[in-house]
Amino acid sequence: MIKETVLEKLLKQNEGRHLGDLCGWGIHGEHLQTEVKIISERLGISEDLGLPYVSASSAYRRAVNDAVKSGRSDERKLQAVKVEDTETKIVHAVVRSLLTEAPVPGLSSNDADFEQILKVGFDKDGYKNGRDPSVLLQTENDDHALSAKIRARYEELCVRYLPRDIRVAFQRAFEKWGAIRLLDHGGLWWVPAPYAEKVRAWKTFMGELNNTTVIIPVFDTEETINSLREQSRQTLEAQLSEMMGDLEKFSKTDSTRVSTLEKRLEMFDSLRTKIELHAAVLGMKQQELLDRLNDAKDGLAAAISGLA
Repeated sequence: MIKETVLEKLLKQNEGRHLGDLCGWGIHGEHLQTEVKIISERLGISEDLGLPYVSASSAYRRAVNDAVKSGRSDERKLQAVKVEDTETKIVHAVVRSLLTEAPVPGLSSNDADFEQILKVGFDKDGYKNGRDPSVLLQTENDDHALSAKIRARYEELCVRYLPRDIRVAFQRAFEKWGAIRLLDHGGLWWVPAPYAEKVRAWKTFMGELNNTTVIIPVFDTEETINSLREQSRQTLEAQLSEMMGDLEKFSKTDSTRVSTLEKRLEMFDSLRTKIELHAAVLGMKQQELLDRLNDAKDGLAAAISGLA
């Protein structure tokens, strides 16, 4: 197995127990959704990634957003303003900001004004009724250059993943693998040793998409253990506190759905698994944290029973 081969090689070259891997990356470019899914399935990490479904509606919003945030400097002065959002359609007006002379000088002799360039929309009703995505994007002037730009981008985004889609997917997988983020900003995670095989599959996945990765195996030196224990403690405490805060909000409203609370039960179970994994790998005593988690879960279960 890959996992055994990786660990055996690491342990031959280093003294001490393998604690896991520091993982970083550089990600860029767009990829066909079909290509990404095929690669992830072949490498056995598709279920962990949970790759997103990019709907035609999402592609429309992304295309409009891209149209006003890319291109030449004069094009970047454009803004998309949502002017209608109903059950049947959503419409944006693309406007350009202008500086005009104020009729009555005050704090400034200039005013801000806006020129409407174009209206574009998305047929929600047609989407619900299964119409082809190519006819769901609508513009008031198909011959306008901006219309062509938005339509071309929309057609690309209906079938492609953006870098952020890939990043969100593999960070979701990292969470499933018991990983924690080591920096508040930037991509550096520690993934515990039991998932060494998954980490190498992730590296291959990223490489086949022409992205770069850095994997640094870490071993149980005193300094490494202390650093990871502290980061683990802070991260797990913060996650439990966030979940407790959500429950407190739910307790103050009568409109919380049972399904929402049941989802939180699953999150408690996931957090317990991560706490126990870190305790085993890092030799930490986490009983106090587990007791708090179990008490919160019992209270949540009782609340669900009362609503059922």
